[in-house]
Amino acid sequence: MYYISRRLRTDGSNENDVEVQIGLYYEDMYVSFKNLQGGWMNPELLNINIPNAHSSVVSMSHYGQRLYTYKSCIGNGNIYDSVFEIGTGWSMPQPLGSDINSKDNEFFATYR
Repeated sequence: MYYISRRLRTDGSNENDVEVQIGLYYEDMYVSFKNLQGGWMNPELLNINIPNAHSSVVSMSHYGQRLYTYKSCIGNGNIYDSVFEIGTGWSMPQPLGSDINSKDNEFFATYR
């Protein structure tokens, strides 16, 4: 399961990444898997979060190899695309083209 959280990271590396207006940490993306007994394993921080900005999971392809994310920098939020590669993990998210992203915020997408 992929999800977002505004928690302090276990290593404290986002201690100063706080959204000043509301006093909460910026969102980070995490993943958690179920073990063989059906319990959730400890969450893992994705390696594609950016500091001092919102990073959110938006949608995933049904085979789990493509991840759409939302990132907001300086008031402009856009949809980004990341591809999973065995051995290296998620690629650095690349913004979708201007036919999707605009000067306004794009918050959600569905992979089809």
